[in-house]
Amino acid sequence: MPQAMKWTLRKKILVGYGLVLALLLFVFSWAFLSLTWLGGASDAMLTENYDSIRAADKMIGAVERQESGLLLHWNAFEAEGIAQFQENQSVFLQWLARAEDNITIDGEREIIDRISEAYAAYTAGFTAVLRDGLTAEQAYHERMQPTFQEVRQACQDLRQVNLETMQAQSEQTQALADRAIWSVGGVGLLAISLGLLFSALLSKRIVRPIKQLQEASQALAEGDYDARVDVQNQDELGALAEQFNTMADRLGAYQALNVERVIAEKRKNETIIQNMADGVLIVHPDGTIDTANPVAEDVLGEPLARMQGRPLSEALQHEPLRTTVQRALDPPQSYPRPEPQQPASDRQIERSLNGTTRHFDYEVTPLHTGHEAEHGGAVVLFRDVTHFKEVDRLKSEFVA
Repeated sequence: MPQAMKWTLRKKILVGYGLVLALLLFVFSWAFLSLTWLGGASDAMLTENYDSIRAADKMIGAVERQESGLLLHWNAFEAEGIAQFQENQSVFLQWLARAEDNITIDGEREIIDRISEAYAAYTAGFTAVLRDGLTAEQAYHERMQPTFQEVRQACQDLRQVNLETMQAQSEQTQALADRAIWSVGGVGLLAISLGLLFSALLSKRIVRPIKQLQEASQALAEGDYDARVDVQNQDELGALAEQFNTMADRLGAYQALNVERVIAEKRKNETIIQNMADGVLIVHPDGTIDTANPVAEDVLGEPLARMQGRPLSEALQHEPLRTTVQRALDPPQSYPRPEPQQPASDRQIERSLNGTTRHFDYEVTPLHTGHEAEHGGAVVLFRDVTHFKEVDRLKSEFVA
């Protein structure tokens, strides 16, 4: 089976922007087509109807000049009148031919036929005037004037019908322009909406894994080594999420190994402390009792369960010992160095154990973590010096 195409982050961004650009191209194309359509309609209106109106005006002007030539003929300017009539006759026929070639609306053919028939009668009347030598009184009001008025009125009707058509087409063009504006606006809004939708979906698909990585990183920084990122994408962010999960697995395994080591070391130290011949007392930096072995419990006269977690003022009844431990817990800059030496008698505790008087010498040692601003507490070591005290007593009695 062919391998599915891997959608990388770069491809997703390119596809998203490509869709937005495609929508913009569609909007521009639609606007261009609408404007072209509108321009074509306006051009057709101006070209076709304007040519017919111009032809009607030219024919009216030509037939009016022919009428003037006829009047010149009857007013002793025969040659000039005939020349003017014949010259404008060719002009009239030329524009009539143009009008016949530009028939575009209903009813225009009938009007042009009327013009042709009326003009034929008009020119036939002029020929009769020349052939029969008719005077103005004989021919003008009966023959020439009615046909002239008929030709002129038909030309005016041709112009009027084209003017009305232009007006109707102007209204249609205005409606078309309004529809084009609304359609372009609607398509533009649709493109903007789709573009925003695509952008929101793309940004969500990109930001969501980044946010998951951020939250998982924060949880990992706070000590939650079980934090993982749900890998759903096969792009660069998906690869980054897989690498993060691998890193979290390794950190969790390393942390578990360190915890096991710390627990093992703690148990070993507790075993050593519990089995030491000397007494050991460990005090927290805050001044509470942490650990004491059985020898220290015998020296202090309290079991560890009662001393643990209690402050020095309640756990240690021996005033010199309590003072020495408190000094060891204080910051080094709080008292001058070197520390003054205590008399040997102040560093000893006498206890009656099992009917026997025992003597213990203690030594307090501050614990340091390696940082000057931090304090690790203190360790009190109790050594049984009863044997030495007994030897000193025997020596004194022997000398005595």
